[in-house]
Amino acid sequence: MPYEQTSSLDRLIQSDEPVRLVSFSADGQTLAGACRDGKVRLWETASGKLLRTVALGPEDRRSITLPPGARWVAAAGPDKVIKIWSLANGELLHRLAGHTQPTGALAFSRDGKMLASSSAGERAVRLWDLESAKQRFILPDGFGGAANLVFSPDGELLVGANYDTNLRVWSTRTGALLRTIEDLLVSIFASSFSPDGIYLACAGVDRTVYVWNTRNWTVTRKLTGQPEMISAMTFSPDGRLLVTGGTDASSFQNPAKILVWEMGSGTVLRTLSTAHGVTSIAMSPDSRVVAFADARNAITLASVPEAGISKAITQ
Repeated sequence: MPYEQTSSLDRLIQSDEPVRLVSFSADGQTLAGACRDGKVRLWETASGKLLRTVALGPEDRRSITLPPGARWVAAAGPDKVIKIWSLANGELLHRLAGHTQPTGALAFSRDGKMLASSSAGERAVRLWDLESAKQRFILPDGFGGAANLVFSPDGELLVGANYDTNLRVWSTRTGALLRTIEDLLVSIFASSFSPDGIYLACAGVDRTVYVWNTRNWTVTRKLTGQPEMISAMTFSPDGRLLVTGGTDASSFQNPAKILVWEMGSGTVLRTLSTAHGVTSIAMSPDSRVVAFADARNAITLASVPEAGISKAITQ
């Protein structure tokens, strides 16, 4: 008999605008959502009460990132200037000028001391020091630009998954290109480091999760079973789970799935249905709740099974 699980945590937090990105605060009590209207809304996680709204620049919607911890948001628009706001009080903290072409992917380091930004037109990734608000390095990139960027947990590495299907690994200390991974045949749209930094998971068009051991950069596992191309993913803070979200290749408006994987066994613990393609996934600090956005006027929160459940759970 299939395992069944129900929980009061399976619920919606309503928004008056479609939500693109989600992030939990460090204590899990607040959930932030970057919305289509260029505002970040912050809700009380337990009650769904709207606490405050932080407005971005009126045109800063081309590139947006909302990192774990929900402390800041970075965005850029037609002026190619990256702005960073505090989500605590809405204060504009930085204006990072230097890009000569439109920006693409953005990513914060875990400690908030660095920001990486890509530009397909420049075929480069820029690394910014946020303590001085100055550019640290310009990192040469390939054709098409980075689909996503991710820092290692210790901030020593920056990985860019490029539309040319290659992964590039740079040193944030020196700006040196440490490795180019050319083994992939498709574009990668989502990447996540395990909390200890030992593993890097990446996935994209071919619906397969590739897990690299970052000590020797070999693929240690391939996870298959996602019905659609994979558009979002995250490791749980305790490192035991990986959550992947899909997008139907024929239309973002079509339903898709989110899979919760137990990394120790490679087993799917739970499958969640979404109304549309998944744009963002976040895990609560206690690794018990997954929140996701699929461009509806809501954020969905769902409970996570305990470790050791080997059968798939379907909602």
